[in-house]
Amino acid sequence: MRLPTTAIIGAGISGLTAGKMLTDYGVPYTCFESSDRIGGNWAFGNPNGHSSAYRSLHIDTSKHQLSFRDFPMPDEYPDFPHHTQIKAYLDAYAEAFDLIPSIEFTNGVEHARRLDGGGWELETQHGERRRFDLLVVANGHHWDPR
Repeated sequence: MRLPTTAIIGAGISGLTAGKMLTDYGVPYTCFESSDRIGGNWAFGNPNGHSSAYRSLHIDTSKHQLSFRDFPMPDEYPDFPHHTQIKAYLDAYAEAFDLIPSIEFTNGVEHARRLDGGGWELETQHGERRRFDLLVVANGHHWDPR
């Protein structure tokens, strides 16, 4: 049985968790990340410009609500962690579940087109056209500044 090929746009929290779940089910995927690092909004000073984190930022959600069930935040983290701790947590998550090899850094998706008969054609930052059966859009809510 051929498994569907899947593309994920973005390696922030949603893209990482989508990749983790696809891995858990044995579904191959490629994650396209426009930055040189994971973390999306939590990557302070993100060179792709898609982070609104500032130096003194602490998350306004309890670590107990944000924490992944299969990868809890460290006990030593405060109830409302600093953005650097959230980024470190996401780095540890990606490492623990071996997600990094499936991420293409500095290769975001410029355009996604639904194909007649199913599937997607993606145009990447590198000027490539790539085809996938499925598409997960996890590009975050800071991708288009107002």
